[in-house]
Amino acid sequence: MGISGSEKSTIRKSLSDNDRQSWLEILNGLTIKEFKKSNCIIVCSALKQKYRKILSQNIETQTKWRLVYKLMKL
Repeated sequence: MGISGSEKSTIRKSLSDNDRQSWLEILNGLTIKEFKKSNCIIVCSALKQKYRKILSQNIETQTKWRLVYKLMKL
């Protein structure tokens, strides 16, 4: 039996693209629903191009992606 995405987060293991697929699809569905009412903003860290494609599927209006970052001192 495999480890779920939430279990991986708890033990600080990186999530795979497969782990992320379902929640990206859920976010896409929520985004489509919200766009019917108004504008929508999704905030995520380290989004890969292929994740943005999933999040943008079936959205008829133009989507814009902005990189926002803050340098952190270690």
